[in-house]
Order: sequence, then structure tokens, then C-alpha cells
Amino acid sequence: SLAAAKEFLQAHPKSAVKASVLYVCALDQRGLGDEAAAAATLKQITTEFPNAPFIFEAQLQIGETLAAQGKIDEAIAHYRALQTQVPESRKPAAMFGLGMALSQAGRYPEAEQLFDTLAATYRNSAYAGSAKLQRAVAQIKSGDRSNAREALAALPKEFPAQASAAAYWLARCDLIEGKYDAAKRALERLAAAKTAELAEI
Repeated sequence: SLAAAKEFLQAHPKSAVKASVLYVCALDQRGLGDEAAAAATLKQITTEFPNAPFIFEAQLQIGETLAAQGKIDEAIAHYRALQTQVPESRKPAAMFGLGMALSQAGRYPEAEQLFDTLAATYRNSAYAGSAKLQRAVAQIKSGDRSNAREALAALPKEFPAQASAAAYWLARCDLIEGKYDAAKRALERLAAAKTAELAEI
């Protein structure tokens, strides 16, 4: 628990596992919704343990905690800096974080461009499908539903794991456009599929 971890750190301030315990604390703090405390803990890790094996994950989560607190400009600056500091293999994650922060800030054209670049440059990364999905989401939010619909309709063929999310956002397009019956049918299909999926577990 968080209390036990803090007690351990107080009793063993120079422990060899201090970085790992701090990281567990940060995760627990985020789980409890205390993003400010989590950010402080994560920054402590990056300052005291810059060579920790999970340092990049900690850096990513700093951006997430900033965004969760509504400090979007700080999150954007953090992710931009992170892109220049990480190895090539980690850049897709940093780019995706930046794209999400830009979208949260309402800077949809910038977010679209970034997601497009991510998907094209790192097409084999774990973030490519999510980047294409979020590009379409940004298009919806900016009012470009026609191109968003086209992208969402094609997405499951290339990235089957994004099929449910694509169907959900297509239904959102229907709702925005007043096509309530179509949206209702789509959402009912999604709910039924989810129920069937849970039944198989």
C-alpha cells in the first residue's frame, strides 16, 4: 500500500530499491487521483535516479499527470523536450503523449499532423493504430467529420484491434449529425459484442 511504501522509505532512505518503491508510490498516488503528488514523486525519481530502468515510463507519466491536472501547456512542453531526449525506439510513445496533449488543448490541426507523422514514420510501432484513431478523433472535434468517417471506416482493416473504438467514434459522428437511430444501433452492437466478450472470459 501507499502508506507501507512511505513507511519503508522513511525507515530506509538509502535503500537500493528506493527508486522502485518511489515508482510504486507514484502509481498508487495516480490510482488514488492525487496527480499532483504523483508528479512530485515522479520528478523525484527522474532527479535522483536518472538511470533507473523505468526512467522513460516515469518521464511519460509526468506528462500524463500534468495533463490530468489541466496544466496542458506544461505537458506539451514536457513531451516536446522528451522527444529529443529519448532513444528512437521510445519516440512513438513520446509523440503520442504530445499528440494527446495537443488535442486536449484544442490544437487539433497540430495534433492531426503529429498523429499522421507518427503513424507514417513508425507504422510498425504499438502506437500506429492508436495514432490513426486519435487523428480521426481530432478531425471529429475540429468539425471535419467527412474525413474522419473515411479514416474510421478504413481503420479496422489495417488495425483490427481498433475496430470497437472506430465503431464508437462513428456512432459519435451519427449523434453529432442527429442520426440517432443509426447511433443507437451501433452502440447496441458494441454493447452486445462487449457482453459476449466478457462471457467468454
